[in-house]
Amino acid sequence: MRPIAYIPFFYFQKTRLHNRKAFVFHSAYEWIPAAGLALFCFPVAGTLVDVLLFYVAFISIYEIGYLVNDQQAHQESEGRKRSDRLSFAKVAAFIIIRLLVFLAITQQQNLLQSPLWWGWYFLLAIQFAAHNLLTLRSLKSITFSFLAFSRFLSPVVLILPMDVTASLALPVFLNYVLFRLFTYLDSKDLLKNFERKTSTYYQGYYLLILPFSILIAYIYQSWLPLGMNAYYLLIALAFGFLPSFRKTTSD
Repeated sequence: MRPIAYIPFFYFQKTRLHNRKAFVFHSAYEWIPAAGLALFCFPVAGTLVDVLLFYVAFISIYEIGYLVNDQQAHQESEGRKRSDRLSFAKVAAFIIIRLLVFLAITQQQNLLQSPLWWGWYFLLAIQFAAHNLLTLRSLKSITFSFLAFSRFLSPVVLILPMDVTASLALPVFLNYVLFRLFTYLDSKDLLKNFERKTSTYYQGYYLLILPFSILIAYIYQSWLPLGMNAYYLLIALAFGFLPSFRKTTSD
C-alpha cells in the first residue's frame, strides 16, 4: 500500500475512487448535494470549511471499516482484493492516524461534549463492524442501508437545523439509500435478472418514486423531498446521454 493511502480519504480514493466515472458519481450523488444543503441553510464561506472537516472526520472512521473489509477479502476465495495484505503494525498505524484526525476535528469543532456527535459515530462503527462480521449475506443489506444513510448525512448532520434533518431523512432514503441498496444487492448476486446497467434504470427509478416524493413534500410542507427527487432525476437524465455512465457504481 502506498504511503499516501495512510492519509484519510486517500485510501478510499485509491481503492474505490480510482477513475473519473467513480469521482463524478460520488460528486453528483453525495458531495454536491451535501454542500448545497449546508449552503442553503447557512450561506457563508465558513460553512463549506465545516462540511469539508466533517467529511474528513467521517471518512477517517469509514475507511477503517473499508480496510477491515479489504483485509478480510484476502481470506475469502471470491473476495475482491482491493489492497495488499498488511501486517499488524501497518493496520495499527492506519487506524491510529485516522482516530487522531477524527479526535483533532472533534476538538477543533468543540464537539467533545456533543452526545449527537459521539452517538452518531458509535452507531456508525457498530454498523460497519456488523457489516464486516455478518456471515448471512442477506442481512448485510440492512447494515449497508444504514452505512449509506450515514454516508450522505455525516458531513452535514451537525450543521443543518434539526427540523431540516428530519425533513431530509425520508428523501435521503428514497433518493440515495434505496437506489444504492439495489445496486449493492445486484453487485453481490443477491438479485437475479435485475437490469441496473442501463440508463433506463437510472431514470425509471426516480420517475417511479416521484409520486412518493410529492406526497412527502405535502405532508412535511417542504419542497426538499420533491427537490431532491427532481435533482437526482435530472442527474439520471443527464447520465442517459453519456455512454460511459450507463453502468452504475456500487462501491
